[in-house]
Amino acid sequence: MMSIVIINYGDTTYFRKLIDSLDNKEMEIEILVGTFDKINKDAEGKIKWIYLDKNYGPPGNRNRVARYAKGDFIVFLDNDVVLSPDFSVNISKYLDHSSILQLVLMREDGRIDSAGGLIDKLGYPHEIGRDQRFTSQEVKEILYAKGAGMIVPRDVFLKLNGFDEDYFYGYADTDLSLRAWKTGYRVVSIPVTAIHYEHGSFSSDEVERKLRLAFLLESRRLYFVTKNFEWSFLLSVFPKIAFFFLGSMIKDIVIRKDFSLFVTRFKAGTWFLGKLTEISRKRLKYRGKYRLGEKELVKKGLIIDH
Repeated sequence: MMSIVIINYGDTTYFRKLIDSLDNKEMEIEILVGTFDKINKDAEGKIKWIYLDKNYGPPGNRNRVARYAKGDFIVFLDNDVVLSPDFSVNISKYLDHSSILQLVLMREDGRIDSAGGLIDKLGYPHEIGRDQRFTSQEVKEILYAKGAGMIVPRDVFLKLNGFDEDYFYGYADTDLSLRAWKTGYRVVSIPVTAIHYEHGSFSSDEVERKLRLAFLLESRRLYFVTKNFEWSFLLSVFPKIAFFFLGSMIKDIVIRKDFSLFVTRFKAGTWFLGKLTEISRKRLKYRGKYRLGEKELVKKGLIIDH
């Protein structure tokens, strides 16, 4: 059995399409929906509603809903993803207790929105196949899968202690994927597609959106690399990480003349520094439990040069 985990923030249009796409699947499934508002009442017969007392961020919300999962595999889907009619038939051949699977998320125009990705040595994400037409039928190793459409064996999810909730937004799925690799599992993109409408969760104001994304990318990236990279690898790349981070701040003032962006990066750095104690605790927690290091992931082409 598969447990479908969805977090719904009050949307009805895309959510109804997703629930409808789960109808008439040949595989046994349970649908678990974390929500703050009871919606789509006509679908309650096939949905187990998990009420959340507040917004814990995508990783925290998903963790709380996944606690109720009974299936061997947990399918994490955004509420604006719609599965194909032949999803059950196609997915069954790829289910594997040693691998995290990434669905190929497609846009409405037939181009790839996401098929997972790689990271570079500074921790920046690099999407695979984005904006390209979907043609490959191969299973491909990737560094990370995205929570909008990923399948995790429940025993693996429990062994990894789920998503790290300190991220709140951004990088939590990348973090889970990297920890899976380092623990001895694989992360792969499979040729099974789903439509991702990606209506977005950020402000439509362009300036506000830019600042919000900059804060999340920089703060979570610094947390991600410092928490997860083995010491020898971290020490080899951190001078470059610091150089690029501080250099960007200088450019914000001198070249871009964007003081708001400078302040945003400063806040991101401050957030990261406030997490150092927690990072130390988590590094101690996972010490000795990893089988694979970043150098091996570089050799596999999953961590690339910046």
